[in-house]
Amino acid sequence: MRWWMFEGAIWFFLIAVGAALIEVFTTHRLKIKKSSTVFLSVLVLLVAWSVIFFGSFIEPRTLIVRSENYSLFAGVENLRAVLISDTHVGPYKNASWINEIVNKSNAERPDLVFLLGDYILGAEGDVRDLDRFGDLSASLGVYAILGNHDYDNDRDLEVQNKLESLGIRVLRNENEKIILSDGREFYLAGVADLWNDADLEKTFSGLTEADEVILLSHNPDAVLDSEIRLADLMLSGHTHGGQIRLPFFGAVSKIPTILGHKYDKGWFELNGLNFFITSGTGEMGPRARLFNPPEIVVLEME
Repeated sequence: MRWWMFEGAIWFFLIAVGAALIEVFTTHRLKIKKSSTVFLSVLVLLVAWSVIFFGSFIEPRTLIVRSENYSLFAGVENLRAVLISDTHVGPYKNASWINEIVNKSNAERPDLVFLLGDYILGAEGDVRDLDRFGDLSASLGVYAILGNHDYDNDRDLEVQNKLESLGIRVLRNENEKIILSDGREFYLAGVADLWNDADLEKTFSGLTEADEVILLSHNPDAVLDSEIRLADLMLSGHTHGGQIRLPFFGAVSKIPTILGHKYDKGWFELNGLNFFITSGTGEMGPRARLFNPPEIVVLEME
């Protein structure tokens, strides 16, 4: 379904049910008091209306900062990275949202910022809304990869050029050595989107299993590739954590990966690799999030 179809359904429900509830409360109060069936029906509608309103307009605008710790490589400690993923500027999010993300990221005073793809939502996204990303501050640099939606309508080069014009290093099937202030070093590898022009062999070109490597991959399915043995840690987005989640159940919607529902958000280990999936900051499909607020992640590598 197109985004505007979800929007129409949400607004129709909120207006129609809201009007019905107002009518009931203003003209049929006695029926509510006298009939348990009517009371329960009204209560169900009221709860449904409240949940849909909160999930559509409150939680998606409640950006949280999530802290995670990870023991990286021997000798590498006190390294702070901020992970930002799936901003999806377009009909739901715009420049003001990017502004909030940048302010929260800079407040963490990170050494590195990793942008994990899906900056726009198809044809509707305006890359000019990303301009504030140029103000991201990190002592060791800001690095980005592309996600599947950045390729929609063949806009991948447009997105890449915009990011690079803002001083952001875009890794597209390549790697770069990161040298710390005390001379310690590791490699940062970034693979292009797995559904488009990803090439993990090229991404790890020149690296060996003896090198210490962090891989940025928008889609966590990269963990299933045999080349993954060259990575020590993978950081991903893409899943949105399902956007809508329920307690004790997890993601309601299907996770768009081969890995599936089990690997929706958080820390995992598979094929000898530890990897982290952030639920990101934006939405696609319905504008809704529930029990899964948009997040930027502060990764303390100790």
